[in-house]
Amino acid sequence: CNSVGYTRNQYYIRRKIAKRQGIEFERVKQVNSQNNYAWFRSIDTQDKAYFLGLLAADGCITPEVEGHSSKKLSLKLKASDGYLVEKLCSYISPEREPITVPYDGEKKFGYDCEDSVIWRANSDMLVEDLLNLGLNYRKSYTGIAFPYSIDKDLYRHYIRGYFDGNGYISVSYSKRDEKDVAVVAILSTDKIFLKDLESVLPVSSTIVDVTKSDRETSLFKLYVKRHWGLKMLKYYLYTDADTFLHRKKEKFKAIPC
Repeated sequence: CNSVGYTRNQYYIRRKIAKRQGIEFERVKQVNSQNNYAWFRSIDTQDKAYFLGLLAADGCITPEVEGHSSKKLSLKLKASDGYLVEKLCSYISPEREPITVPYDGEKKFGYDCEDSVIWRANSDMLVEDLLNLGLNYRKSYTGIAFPYSIDKDLYRHYIRGYFDGNGYISVSYSKRDEKDVAVVAILSTDKIFLKDLESVLPVSSTIVDVTKSDRETSLFKLYVKRHWGLKMLKYYLYTDADTFLHRKKEKFKAIPC
């Protein structure tokens, strides 16, 4: 991008604006020499397990299509969580920094959003390894598989990554209990995946169908709400953890358990 006088972020912002205005904008071919596309070949660290889980939740893999020479992986998070995208990028393609995408002003699900950060990698090797580890094309429709092949000691790091992508924490006042009650939930369109995940958790949980009538696919929720279960789950997910979504960990720490 320096060849046209822009930083990478400036280039993609200008290209997006030009596209909206119907203006041709020169595409610059990017060459990276330090890519480590075999990074997921062996899941032997907690960070590899964590990012495998995060990609299972929020990543997107696409097959080779006409006009593209290889399969593609992408990860897009909101800008305030962009440090996770940057960390994954540093492991796999350190020369190709993530791109900041400006917020377009449209509400999503009734809420205002913010700028986002996206990272892409074009690699058959990378995508094939992720497919072998349970990811899938169009995973919201086709489902994913729990990676039983990885070391059992790394399961909790995988689950933390998936939770950071497709989980939430809710704390509300219960009139019946006369105190704040917390619920930790993990969502998926694949009930079998949630049942597999449930089978390795050290706490009791419940899976329910939360599909709304206007959804194209089913949606299921695994949740934990018992006092002792939340305490054990917090210990399970975060003890000696190196990588996590900061805002979610802070909310977990604030749970009255």
